[in-house]
Amino acid sequence: MSDKYNNQNTFADLKINLIFGTHHKTGTIWMRSIAMAVADRCGFHFLRYPRSLKDPVKVLNQATQKNSSLLRIDEKSHIRSSDRDNATVVHLIRDPRDVLVSATFYHQKSTENFLLRPWRRATGTTTYQDHIKSFESFEAQATFEMSAYSAKVFADMNAWDYDKPNCIELKYEDLIVDRDMVLFRRVFEAAGLDASQTVEALEEVWNNSLFGALAEVKLQKAVVEEGTHHIRSGKTSQWRKHFTPELAAAFHSKYQPLLERLGYETDGSWVDSV
Repeated sequence: MSDKYNNQNTFADLKINLIFGTHHKTGTIWMRSIAMAVADRCGFHFLRYPRSLKDPVKVLNQATQKNSSLLRIDEKSHIRSSDRDNATVVHLIRDPRDVLVSATFYHQKSTENFLLRPWRRATGTTTYQDHIKSFESFEAQATFEMSAYSAKVFADMNAWDYDKPNCIELKYEDLIVDRDMVLFRRVFEAAGLDASQTVEALEEVWNNSLFGALAEVKLQKAVVEEGTHHIRSGKTSQWRKHFTPELAAAFHSKYQPLLERLGYETDGSWVDSV
């Protein structure tokens, strides 16, 4: 983040100052929909994290008028140190192998701008999307992806400080099965929502989750269809279906330390199970 923002603690005294930090393909759209719904239901101010730093005084005034409460989301978890010290930060990770699988599929169909332009060092004059689609096998596509956009995602995951006492570290795999919303309740109570606000917030979690109301509506199929609503599948351990022995070996070579740091593996024996 730019140096001009480094020493600003504008939002430290808000009653509720909650930031969701995610990474690409770790449930970002899901968390954004929940944060927006909770903010709307409870009368809190919501916006994306980087925008809150452009005119913090204006944002503070807007949040003050909305129950002195601010909900933000940073979709790359580039949250400055001062905010991580003064806000309730929820940081969400996911098994990097599933991130790779999801990204490999998604980047072939999405219309996000970064996919529709060339990456000079990685793709030459071809767009990112056309380049990844040019490989005939998933293994080749994922091998490219692992060294391209997802490499940036994994670098951000690895750069995160996982020892901040006020940060709530959560795994996508735990949240996606949190039908009783125990983890979500922990988040809202830690952020300072009162009892009635917490009930309302949890209702919005249910309304915006595949384990909740989305599983009960006819639109569920559209929600999980690749490219339609950003989410291809909410299932975990997808990598077991898609990884080949060669892809597993390549991933192990590059990212085994990350898997162990994030607690998804304790050693490299998983490669032998592929």
